[in-house]
Amino acid sequence: MKKILVLAALAGAVLVSPSIAQEKNMDMVKKWYEGVFQKQDTANEGFISRDAYMVMSTAEFLKMDTNKDGKISKTEYMSSKVSGFSDVPTQSKEKSMGMAKKWYEGVFQKQDTANEGFISRDAYMVMSTAEFLKMDKNKDGKISKVEYIDTSLDGYSQMVNQGN
Repeated sequence: MKKILVLAALAGAVLVSPSIAQEKNMDMVKKWYEGVFQKQDTANEGFISRDAYMVMSTAEFLKMDTNKDGKISKTEYMSSKVSGFSDVPTQSKEKSMGMAKKWYEGVFQKQDTANEGFISRDAYMVMSTAEFLKMDKNKDGKISKVEYIDTSLDGYSQMVNQGN
């Protein structure tokens, strides 16, 4: 009888462990997104205005456009996005980087609306506007810390689930 109880307890521990690990991982990712929000809240107001978001998006576009031709190739995009993901604290860097690569390849395809192998500045800004509107859940023209983190964690969860 004791053997059965021990085996049942061990089986339960094995079943619970992945969810505990996932929960711990999400806590680490949430803390990382909190830090990202703090960096983006340059005015230290507790929110990111639409104007500030668009300025950041322009700067991000210019940074990704490493050859300065006014458009972002898939190589430039993937290099920036996947390497930018490398500092997200996760349990398995290798698995996380693989998921990020797969996720951002899909995102690039969606943004390359003309299927030309690059994203124009105009297309990137349209995408950035849509991204802002998606994050601004209460439609007050700014992204609160809660809105930013909730939306970011939703996106992260979608990426993780795509990788499974």
